[in-house]
Amino acid sequence: MQYSLDHYGFDHDDILVLIDSDCFLVRPLSIRKYMEGWDIVSSRRTIRGTDMHYFWIGLVFLDIRTMPNKRTINFNSGRVLGLPADSAGQTHLYMIENPDAKIKLVDRLRVNYDASSSLACNSCKQRHRFDCAHNEQLLREAGFVGQEIPFLQMGPPIIEWHLDKQFFHYSRACSWDGQSEQFHTRKIAMVKRFIESVLGITN
Repeated sequence: MQYSLDHYGFDHDDILVLIDSDCFLVRPLSIRKYMEGWDIVSSRRTIRGTDMHYFWIGLVFLDIRTMPNKRTINFNSGRVLGLPADSAGQTHLYMIENPDAKIKLVDRLRVNYDASSSLACNSCKQRHRFDCAHNEQLLREAGFVGQEIPFLQMGPPIIEWHLDKQFFHYSRACSWDGQSEQFHTRKIAMVKRFIESVLGITN
């Protein structure tokens, strides 16, 4: 990522978007309008055990025209102030060194990682189920709309929503956490059905 920015991205003359390969736009969005008043917009990541924030490399909007000292931003991993950090952890230093940069960090919503992140009703949670047909009102109150509701009622495991629910993230697609082929086959089928519904594709 850093190589592509150094050799191509920083020479761009408009908004630049960095997006993970398993992250999908699922609502109508004008990135230009969303970025009004900001140099950088990203999902927030935090170095474990601290309150030190950095950009999530999977979804970042950079206004190359306005961000200060653009060529100094570093999206590499490594150690940050002596602490280990994931990809883009070095962006924490950019925020420290550029206090005048207008940066908007948005918390992600993690769903169905465990019972505490489940959006199922209490009865289904007690039965350790992510799928739930009784939680439509709960989902609407949480800000979900349209095809997002029946998708979530299917109980897709380990997923995320980013930038005010504009983007859906499959999450852990490379299976670094050791999930089985059967797990991903089932999850992919649910996600495929959801994305096709967003696109208006009918079988």
